[in-house]
This record gives sequence, C-alpha cells and structure tokens, in this order.
Amino acid sequence: MDTLLHQMSEKEREEIIRYGIKRGVVIFISTLITIMCGWFLGIVWQSVFLGVSFSVLRKYIGGYHSNTEKKCYVISFITVLTSLLGIKMIKCGGELGIALQTICLVIVLLIAPVENVNHILDKDERIKYGNKGRNTEILLYLIYVSLYFVNRRNISVAIGTANLIGTIFLVIGYIKIHKVK
Repeated sequence: MDTLLHQMSEKEREEIIRYGIKRGVVIFISTLITIMCGWFLGIVWQSVFLGVSFSVLRKYIGGYHSNTEKKCYVISFITVLTSLLGIKMIKCGGELGIALQTICLVIVLLIAPVENVNHILDKDERIKYGNKGRNTEILLYLIYVSLYFVNRRNISVAIGTANLIGTIFLVIGYIKIHKVK
C-alpha cells in the first residue's frame, strides 16, 4: 500500500482524499437524516437499527444504483422515510414476518452479489462480496428471528425492514443489469 501511495501523483492523492471526504460527508448527512426522521416519528432506536442493518447488508449484496447523485439522494430519502413510516404504522409480525424474511434470505443466497454498470465485479470480488453478503444476510435473519421470539419486535421489525429493502434493491438491480447485458 505504501509503495502504491508513492507511485501516485500529488493530484491523484488529492483526488482520492477529496472523494473520501465527500463520501464521509454524504454518509454523515444520510445518517443524520435517518436519525432525525426516526426522532420525528418517535422511533429513534428503530431508525438506528434500520440504518446500520441496511448499510451493512447493502455494502455486500449490491443491487440497484441510481444513474445520478441527485436521484440517489431523492430515492434514499424516500426509502428511509417510507421504511420508518412502515415500521411505525404497519404491524407485521408472526408467521408473515418470518415468511418475508425467509423469502429475502433465499433471494439473497441465490443472487447476491449484484453488480451495477458503475462497478462491474471481477471473479474475486464476486466471491468476496458474495460470501460476505450471504453471511451478513444469514446473521441478520438469525438476529431477526431471535429478537422476534424474545419479544423484541420493535428492533426485529427495523432489521427486517432493512432486509426487505435491501432485497428489493437487489432484485431491481438484478433485473436492471440483466437488461443491459
């Protein structure tokens, strides 16, 4: 890594640093918006669990990505807001909740990771992200079921919602990338 840094020009290093700072700011603002929406709805902890679960899962399974940054921000905000409203208002649990999570589990195990036109995965990345994505999905599934059975449904629903949105974006991305190919 150190050798690679020495081989880069000053301009390339600055560009990487600017990109990192920009990503950090975007992540900070997204996190803040998610928590603020949760606060307004009276479900701060659920918003935290939703955000963390979705971020961890999405990082490895891939899926749909917007064509522009602006569209990404709009879709992300709408997704967060509707997810939090769903967590607050919809009472989905029991066998239906476990069935939905099981369907999500099967879909992720079968098709993750899904690349996009901005990031085509090579063979090693497919293996790496596939394994991490499947392991993350299995872990979230087990946490969801465990929390459900110990009557911590307020948290299990947030994790389940993150899993559901992640799976929806995965399927949309899968369809989109296969239309391109």
